[in-house]
Amino acid sequence: PRQELQRVKDEVLKPGDILIEKTNGAITDKLIPGHFSHVALYVGKFEDLQSMRLSNGNLLIDSPIFKKNSARLADGHDVVEVIRPGITLVDIRDWRISDLVVLRASKYSREHLADALLQSLAYVDTDYDFAFDINTRSIVMCSELPYQAFKGINFRVAKSWGRWTLSPDDIAV
Repeated sequence: PRQELQRVKDEVLKPGDILIEKTNGAITDKLIPGHFSHVALYVGKFEDLQSMRLSNGNLLIDSPIFKKNSARLADGHDVVEVIRPGITLVDIRDWRISDLVVLRASKYSREHLADALLQSLAYVDTDYDFAFDINTRSIVMCSELPYQAFKGINFRVAKSWGRWTLSPDDIAV
């Protein structure tokens, strides 16, 4: 329910959390192997991001990519979601889901976390990766978002149809 997602947003989520979900009855539930069917990334509340510095020492909020998305972030659209029409920012309270898992890179430094957030925001307004190929860095599919953003984390990948790919369950593992 929306009120439960509001509670999760207010009390649980932290910047950089990876959201893995399942929606019973959704077409992706039938097409994507495994339990989970979608991955997104929580950027965070604007006030939580103001003091974050990138690994180069600059403030995250001073980057042109952040500034381009700041109005939507301030409006509560603080989840980078990779969907077929293209990558966008959404409010998790608008989701209609069955299951939700929140993963947190707890050993990731604050600076590298800011870099991951910036990389995720860089994908907003880009096209969806219909080739499902993790070797294309300019476009992504949903489960590829954390793979491209979080450097140094060894996500489980598999070769399928001649290309390297990963599923939402691979991110969960």
